Amino acid sequence: MQGRFHSARPGFVLLEVILAVALFTSVATAMTVALNQLSASTTSVRRESFLMRRLQSELTETAHSSRLSIGRTESPRDEWGIVVTREVKPLDLKNREGRGLDGLYQVKVRAAMEMAGGELSREMETWVIRLEEIEAQPVAPARP
Repeated sequence: MQGRFHSARPGFVLLEVILAVALFTSVATAMTVALNQLSASTTSVRRESFLMRRLQSELTETAHSSRLSIGRTESPRDEWGIVVTREVKPLDLKNREGRGLDGLYQVKVRAAMEMAGGELSREMETWVIRLEEIEAQPVAPARP
């Protein structure tokens, strides 16, 4: 007797191999696309996080500078592609008697970064009080 192995289904081995390769290819393609999207998303989040840290730093630096420069200034684009715009203006607030309040400022800082899908920009704002600029005004007696 000869020890030959005969398949009950001749030709199916080749078909099974082709199906296995096709399945592996589709799974590998899906994984590659998913990893590419994950990478793009991570890069976008990192850029936005960097922009927000830069914006917070610029706002803090502007608000705590020893001398506030009234008006709007814009920095040139830096090595990261970020443009920072600062705007400082006095607040027009009045007390109960209708007198203007001195030493109060609104500080707005905007940071913008060019990205592949367009421009990413964020803005922050704070109010600053300069006690040394407040005039000593007599306090009206409290009403009963």
